[in-house]
Amino acid sequence: MASIMRVLRHPRRDRLYERGRRTKNSKMSRYKGRASRKTIEREFPHVVEIAVPLGGLGKRLDAMHAFHAERGIDACLGRGRHEDNQDYLRWYFADAHTAASFAAEFDGTRY
Repeated sequence: MASIMRVLRHPRRDRLYERGRRTKNSKMSRYKGRASRKTIEREFPHVVEIAVPLGGLGKRLDAMHAFHAERGIDACLGRGRHEDNQDYLRWYFADAHTAASFAAEFDGTRY
């Protein structure tokens, strides 16, 4: 029996599949296993913004990651921004107390 190539429609998505593979007409998905920006902002509503000096954060960045490790929480970095020749990193936290401690220790601004 000859193999017949069939193009199928996925029942829940408007994408074309060919034998279980995506075709060139199907759309690419977002990063797999990565939460969307809206999800991150909903689950981690407390934001601390840190200004990055010209030479970089250096050992301060290591201290920031150690801050998270000591408390048993995952570091959640968001999109940074660049304004007036200054770079900023955004760190997201689930609770206000931890965000306040982080901001106080590393001279950050809470949002």
